[in-house]
Amino acid sequence: MKPSIYNSYIPLDEGISFIYNAFSDKTVIFRQEMPEDKSELLSLPIESTLYTNLVDSGCIVDESVDELQNLKDAILEADNNVSSYTLIVNPTLNCNFKCWYCYESHITNSMMSDETVDALIMFTGDLIKSNNDLKDLNLSFFGGEPFIGYSKVVKKLLTRISGICSQKDVRFSTHFTTNGYLINEDRAEFLKDYDCSFQITLDGHRLQHDNTRSTKDGKGSYDQILRNIMLLTSKGMNVLVRINCTVDNIDSIQGILEDLNMIPEYCKKRISFDFQRVWQDSNKDPDGLHGREF
Repeated sequence: MKPSIYNSYIPLDEGISFIYNAFSDKTVIFRQEMPEDKSELLSLPIESTLYTNLVDSGCIVDESVDELQNLKDAILEADNNVSSYTLIVNPTLNCNFKCWYCYESHITNSMMSDETVDALIMFTGDLIKSNNDLKDLNLSFFGGEPFIGYSKVVKKLLTRISGICSQKDVRFSTHFTTNGYLINEDRAEFLKDYDCSFQITLDGHRLQHDNTRSTKDGKGSYDQILRNIMLLTSKGMNVLVRINCTVDNIDSIQGILEDLNMIPEYCKKRISFDFQRVWQDSNKDPDGLHGREF
């Protein structure tokens, strides 16, 4: 047996340790110090609960297992899976924010034409008709800021394509990568019927976020975005909160958790987090946020 190459070892507190396996997406938490030499975990009694959990979670694997090949096989299987299809749609390349690190060239007044919208609907219909093995179709909206194109593009695509999927018994779902500012009650009420999920970005707590993500007229956006996260989750939709970390905002992030701690429990259960370092920030501090502090 051997420790998996996909393990992350994290000491949570004195006497409590955490192992996460990225391949199985499973975790093991146990009450003992994490050994410096991780191979010492192999010396645990094989009849112990901890050893069994480590094996069942993929944290310990058989010596003969080629873990790299397993990953390649999983990627190939996903690429060749004809039962699901994801269509990424950019309604516009414009945005209501101008974040300093954004790599997009925002094009004012850019918007998908009616002809392209109709062509997408026709393409999707042909795709479903020609693939009898298709079981799941996901429409993923990106940008720019996709909600700028909500009325002209998003609503029409959702209504028409979901109808086509329903006729052919294909499961339809939707995802939005959005800054979250342009969501409102009416839009959330409409979207809740389309199996929607969201990725919404925060750049630290209120002050740090507003310094980065202000509207074009200089208005802060933190409070509005936080209200919209609560609105979406209250209507049964899941939100991945992506937190963009820099040396200037990382110390403020605890404030986000304190704000979200005030919302109802059933909303909290629909929120998850993804911490990502802003890559341009590495010029300021190439080592600091890659180490123990992060």
